[in-house]
Amino acid sequence: MSTFSNQEYAEMIFLYGLFNGNASAASREYARRYPRRTILTARTISNSYRRLRETGSCARSGGNRRTSGNREADLHQRIVAAVTNDPSISCRDIALRLHTSVNFVWRTLRSERLRPYHYRPVQELLGVDLARRLQFSNWILGHHRDNGLFINNILWTDESQFSRTGVNNFHNLHNWSSENRHLSRVNSHQTRFSVSLWIGVIGNEMVGPFRLPTPLNSRNYLQFLQTEVSEYLDNISLERLRTLVYQHDGAPAHSGAVVRTWLNDNFSDRWIGRNGPIPWPPMSPDLTILDFFVWGAMKELVYSTPVRSLDDLNARIDAVAETIKRKLSQVNIPRVMAKRARLYRQNDGGHFEQLL
Repeated sequence: MSTFSNQEYAEMIFLYGLFNGNASAASREYARRYPRRTILTARTISNSYRRLRETGSCARSGGNRRTSGNREADLHQRIVAAVTNDPSISCRDIALRLHTSVNFVWRTLRSERLRPYHYRPVQELLGVDLARRLQFSNWILGHHRDNGLFINNILWTDESQFSRTGVNNFHNLHNWSSENRHLSRVNSHQTRFSVSLWIGVIGNEMVGPFRLPTPLNSRNYLQFLQTEVSEYLDNISLERLRTLVYQHDGAPAHSGAVVRTWLNDNFSDRWIGRNGPIPWPPMSPDLTILDFFVWGAMKELVYSTPVRSLDDLNARIDAVAETIKRKLSQVNIPRVMAKRARLYRQNDGGHFEQLL
């Protein structure tokens, strides 16, 4: 075990601070300044700094162990008390408040089996929204109880837009390296393009994806129903067509008079939507498999690397769609949807995804 003089420790800490906490740079500079001394690794320097923060000394444990142990026990209690009094406090704030290291705070909290669980952002729900969500969940559970295959007869549909920018989670976007390479990634483009998609899911089958015109309105949505959707309906069995239920959400393009007329002519009272025979509850993306499964999985794969062009975006969408179709074939749709409907009911129509 290497030991260092107080002067050597002081020079380590000085260089560590000089390079703004970059232990690798401090190690190289130490070797350049003092070529005849023991070679220091970046870990040696960072550990020495950590011990200084936690115990007041750079040296390894020694001397009055009881005093050091008592201080650590006191810090342990104060750290636990900090998160008990304020569960949203950060490790960095605790470390600054108690004059210790973030690493020591993390180790203490892990020893107590405490984990930093994230909040789930949700949309506000009004009383009328809760009642409608509860009504819909009771409707779907009632039919599921009478016929275990009922949910397999619902054609769940939705639209989503895929753009050049995509979805960038910079909080979790890292590049591991021994040094800060000062990388950047374009998040906003001067030349923009996007693709609007419609996808349907019935049972374990994915219908589409189909490209939609933008902006979507009742007239061009009706044209889409009369062409692409009608062609799909022409190719399924008459027996299945008689029991098929068409679902779409309350988007303005879905609720035009011409659209409702077409749906009434083709599905009678077997369609779900705004102003329809089976009202779709507003603010309820958590009850359609397109929102809670398909779109998220597709966009994660499509945007895994930056999109170069519109052709590149379309090619990725088609390739990823085939992957999602294979994954969807392994999902028990009736069980998943019935479980969510039951959670709706258990929470009186309130949010439930944080409980999954």
